[in-house]
Amino acid sequence: MNITNIVQDYESSAEEWLDWKWQQRNAIRSIDGLLAAFPRLRRDFSAAILRNNRTRRVQITPYCLSLIRRSSDGLAPVDDDPIWRQVAPCWETEGEIAYGYNGQTENWELPSEMITPIAQHKYDNRVIIRVANVCHAYCQFCFEALRTLERHSSKESLQQEYWEKTLDYLRENNEVEEVILSGGEPLIHEDEKIDRLLFDLRNLGRELIIRVHTRALTFNPFRVTDVLVKLLRRWRVSAVGIHVTHPNEITPDFRAAVERLREGIPIMFANIPLLRNVNDTVETMRCLCMTLYSIGVIPHYLYHFMPFSP
Repeated sequence: MNITNIVQDYESSAEEWLDWKWQQRNAIRSIDGLLAAFPRLRRDFSAAILRNNRTRRVQITPYCLSLIRRSSDGLAPVDDDPIWRQVAPCWETEGEIAYGYNGQTENWELPSEMITPIAQHKYDNRVIIRVANVCHAYCQFCFEALRTLERHSSKESLQQEYWEKTLDYLRENNEVEEVILSGGEPLIHEDEKIDRLLFDLRNLGRELIIRVHTRALTFNPFRVTDVLVKLLRRWRVSAVGIHVTHPNEITPDFRAAVERLREGIPIMFANIPLLRNVNDTVETMRCLCMTLYSIGVIPHYLYHFMPFSP
């Protein structure tokens, strides 16, 4: 099934399809939605998804759905499709192997590192700020599982009180040279909100390196609008880290988003998790890295052995 057919299935116009907010409003968030998209989904898949969806979130934008390869009749996903394997919560078990995710062990945001409920100071000269607990869609391997995947996460969300305390910390600690806006997905916010966050960071009394991490180019590349790029350029965002895992994600829309970002962002790099049966071959990884490099995105981070992830 091609994108044109999916647009028709959603009864949308081409203009609506290119609207990032429309993509979010029409995202699949339930087993019923998945069964409507894939009426011949394997029974064991649907059973696993139903079970896991009780405690974990599922969300797939129409755009992301269009990237999933389908069976010849168009009614089921190809079992080993790399996009399907990332977004469908169809695992059988978890937490039963060494370093598997168990929903309890936290190895990333250690209490001593959390300067506020939304900000982490792990490395000497940089602070990461979680400005959102939600995403455009959900990677089922996410190492931020306790924040993004769990339906009833105990992690705090962005609040003005926490933001003000984070700004105060940055003012008082001159050793911090870089701030990373992450999540969840920082670009899930409206332009006005992002504009305000960047304004505050640029008015701390000293020049900071500002970095933004996003998965939007795979899940909702239409989020990278001209307005967004202008405000990133206005507030001198230094770098954008693009989360990507497989060459199939680098579509014409992905490339167009990169081209827009290049108009205002000096540095773009890729964060790549190493995933079994998704990109764990030399051929796939080489294709991914060289394709990214050819369009101006440096293959920078390769995440390997991230404990306590699904």
